[in-house]
Amino acid sequence: MTDRNTIFQNFDAALDGLKQRLYNGEYYKTPNSCAYVLYNLEIHGFKTFASSLCNGTSTGEDGMSEYSATIKVLEIKTNQDEFDGYIDKRINQDLLENLSKEECRKLLIDYLVHLGLEKIQTNPLDIAAKHEMQSKDVNGFMNKLQSTPQKVDDLPLLLAGWYRIPPAVARLVAKNIIEDKNMEIYTDNTGQKCIRLQSTLL
Repeated sequence: MTDRNTIFQNFDAALDGLKQRLYNGEYYKTPNSCAYVLYNLEIHGFKTFASSLCNGTSTGEDGMSEYSATIKVLEIKTNQDEFDGYIDKRINQDLLENLSKEECRKLLIDYLVHLGLEKIQTNPLDIAAKHEMQSKDVNGFMNKLQSTPQKVDDLPLLLAGWYRIPPAVARLVAKNIIEDKNMEIYTDNTGQKCIRLQSTLL
């Protein structure tokens, strides 16, 4: 049984968690059901989630609903035609002598997840980083840069250390902060590049 409350600090681990959930049959099988990898802006981490209704606000496990702090990163449809029905049909057609039915099922699930990844036009980490720029913690961090400038090279470590943003996401958030038009990059008296929020904006 997959722990529904597991928070993943990197996308690859969350993807493995989603696959394990699908291997175990821990998903809805309604006509419009889906399983997701989500990114949560409040806890700064990836989660897996099963829903009986794709798109919009959907009821999921234990009656939970998706809410504004969660961003869909990957969606896998789990309705009968596109998931179990497809898998069963392929197993009956392609079952190899040296593979069990369960092994074939796992390979086909991996294939469907791969197809889902191919549909994503943006890197999953970029998706998370883009939405982190709207989070309360990152906005608070940027405001602090007006009174407490930081070294440019330290930004990823500070974001990861202070707010527990996954390191790979923190590096992209730092890049977005550096490129923000409201930020000023300057060289301090030790020759270090530093960043601050322009004081005229506050």
